[in-house]
Amino acid sequence: MTTATAVVLLVAAILTALRVPAFTKGRGRPLVLSGLLVIVAFAMITPAVYGALDTIIPGENLPDPASKIILFVAVVLLGDQLAKGLDSPRLLRYISGLPGRIVFAAASALLLVLFVAADVQTSSPQLQIAIDEPVVALYTAVTLMYLSYLSVLLLVAVVRSIGHTQFGDGREQLRAARIDTRGRVLMAIGFALVPVRFALTPVTFAAPDTYQAAQLLPLGTLAFVVVGLAFIRVARRVARRTNGVISFVEMLSRNSARTEDPWRD
Repeated sequence: MTTATAVVLLVAAILTALRVPAFTKGRGRPLVLSGLLVIVAFAMITPAVYGALDTIIPGENLPDPASKIILFVAVVLLGDQLAKGLDSPRLLRYISGLPGRIVFAAASALLLVLFVAADVQTSSPQLQIAIDEPVVALYTAVTLMYLSYLSVLLLVAVVRSIGHTQFGDGREQLRAARIDTRGRVLMAIGFALVPVRFALTPVTFAAPDTYQAAQLLPLGTLAFVVVGLAFIRVARRVARRTNGVISFVEMLSRNSARTEDPWRD
């Protein structure tokens, strides 16, 4: 495990743990579960954990597609809750509604088909040992394509929501609004890194030595998103809910979105 991976996973674990008290009270459970699943998915592809799992699980390299599908589920949970927080039925539909479920199923099925077709017999996290093989490159591309699909949807929604949260005109409320904005900007940066990584797929295929450097981008996504959510949570605490305005994080406890999309042009 690289130092960067260890640091990001530690920060993600700490910030997820801070949500446990709310989790026990029935609030924000999808966010906590999403955080745990992301940590598990990233931890599974670290060399030490991957090697241990590969010796336990029958078949070669099965932890890799398992970690990717776990990551898919984690991002869907996060996206589902963000869509509810942003009060966007359209976003909710394309992430966890019928269209979203169809895309999830298709991406997962294609991922498994390509994994079997690749038939990499040497234990290797993310099948990196064969990243210059066309089938393995396509296997990686499908993973990044689905994550990019989700990330672009969330990126557009989060960017359009920046500056729309109003806590009030008081000094602390204005400060809370600035913190909230910073949190959303950080999240937007994180989501934007995913399609950039997808665009680099041909580069990592042609020049396998660039693969490790390119994989810093998904790690950056995790860091920016979890820290962005933490900023928004702090904003809520600073604002203390003023004039009946509900902060973004409080919205994240919603179980549904309105039938009217507030972000519709």
